[in-house]
Amino acid sequence: MNEENAGPMQPEAEQPEAPKQETPPEQAQEPKKAGGISKWILIAGGGLLLLLAVAIVAGFLIFRALFSGNDPIAAVVPNDSLIYMSVDLIETQSEDFNHFINILQGISEEKQQTSVEALDEMLQDELGLSFTADILPWVGRHASATITEGDLSSGDVKFMLIVEATNQGNADEFITKFVAALEDRQGESFSQSEKDGVTLYVSGAGPDTMAIARSGKFLYLANSEDTILKSISLKKSDSLSNSESYKATLEALPKDRLSAVYINGKMYQDLFDSMSGSMSIYQTSQMGMIEHIDALGFSATVTNTGLQMDFVGRFNPEELTAFEKEALSLTYLPLTADELVPANTFFFLGANTAKSVASLDQTGNPLYSDDVQESFDLFEQQYGISLKELLGVLGGEFAVAIAPASDGLLNQGSNTNLGFTVIASALDEQGFVNWAEHVLDVASEQMGTPLERKSASFGKYELKEASIQETMALVYGADQGYIFLGSSSDMLRDGLNNEKSLASDETYLNTWKAFDSGSIPYMYLDMQGLMDLIAENADDYGMSDATDIRDKLKEIPVIAMAWNESPEYTRNATMIIFIQDQK
Repeated sequence: MNEENAGPMQPEAEQPEAPKQETPPEQAQEPKKAGGISKWILIAGGGLLLLLAVAIVAGFLIFRALFSGNDPIAAVVPNDSLIYMSVDLIETQSEDFNHFINILQGISEEKQQTSVEALDEMLQDELGLSFTADILPWVGRHASATITEGDLSSGDVKFMLIVEATNQGNADEFITKFVAALEDRQGESFSQSEKDGVTLYVSGAGPDTMAIARSGKFLYLANSEDTILKSISLKKSDSLSNSESYKATLEALPKDRLSAVYINGKMYQDLFDSMSGSMSIYQTSQMGMIEHIDALGFSATVTNTGLQMDFVGRFNPEELTAFEKEALSLTYLPLTADELVPANTFFFLGANTAKSVASLDQTGNPLYSDDVQESFDLFEQQYGISLKELLGVLGGEFAVAIAPASDGLLNQGSNTNLGFTVIASALDEQGFVNWAEHVLDVASEQMGTPLERKSASFGKYELKEASIQETMALVYGADQGYIFLGSSSDMLRDGLNNEKSLASDETYLNTWKAFDSGSIPYMYLDMQGLMDLIAENADDYGMSDATDIRDKLKEIPVIAMAWNESPEYTRNATMIIFIQDQK
């Protein structure tokens, strides 16, 4: 057995004895094979959630933190693992994290108790164990869940949960109690053996296998004993911690993260291959760069503004087409369309690049694939509308906004009190107007209803309104370098008068201060604005509980996402779920 020091909490010589070799005897109580918790709920989700619950125990990990640096578990995980999820329990000790947990409990209306109290109660009911007495004395700073190999589409995978143990003796004592409890309460039957100096407890066979062991400073739970043994004998040079892809992906994520997920690009390739067999040629062609992903990374960090989630995608340049390389090299520019929508806009999604997708290299560009071009041709033959012509007049900025509205066919026809505006930069203003006029002619002919059209002024912008039986249906046009499509004249008028646009709204401006200085806004959702609208029109939405939902969500004022500066052939974004009065 690989005997490492037990850590600072207790010298090796003073540790309790390791588990005895005989399997714990069955108790008098009847095995509970049905109605109990699934063993894989215990191992997978339950295992990591159980460790996250340490957050409520004030300071118990602080001393241990001095003796744990970077994640040591990655050094015993194979470098070709499909998914690796890690948790740093020290990050659960902050006031911000505790405040965030309290907010979630308030929203869910769960029983007001700490996570540790809930775990103590659950483990006592199901297994007769205690988190506080049986797990807390040995659990360390780091934990991880790993899928090392297998077919994700079928669910046939090799999985293991690894937990850092700062006291090996207490960890061994827990294994003994855990095995006995599973046999007594869940009807499991474990065999015990010694392999490579490690004591293994194994129950079941095939996909129902459950293996438990402790080697050195790591406690293992897996669905295969071979997975554990491979981890124990793994050379560091063959480990995930030595993978350049893993290191580069994690480097792009925040250092003070609570948890991180690394996904091997091979997993995406396997999923792509399995899906493409049941997809049409057209659908497969639209998958684009996803099949060239080298690695994906995700992380969660609780900050003084709320829950921050970061995403990074790294692509293999050797597999990218000319179009894909050009698309990934595009720099996101500051938005201008947020100056053209009203201040009470509660949803805004926009991106601005120097080039439009249609103007990028055609080699590998999905818009120029044979299948897409054929579909464009068929659409034009059937309806007389050229989508190619539309793509030719669009620039590099595109945005969608949704706000309260009191006019328009969309609002009057469905009583939604909503309006939308689509804005794009224009390469050819008159070209778009001509195209839109033709589309309205076709629509009018198809409906058998004339569409009345008239010019309308919106500040310095000259656009047009199309109406059906004196009810405004659509605002369209192009002016001052922008293309507009909108469902509400009032919404457009409020935005284009520029007296108070979304870009000058205090909440909107403060939102982006929480992101890195080089970040470019992408998505903005004013939760309070949305919920206020729904609550005020609850009858029209058929939501009698809208006010209660709004009150529950009042602690989450805004959700926003931004693009970050990224290395070559990489995309990096941050999303923040803001928490009211987060300190």
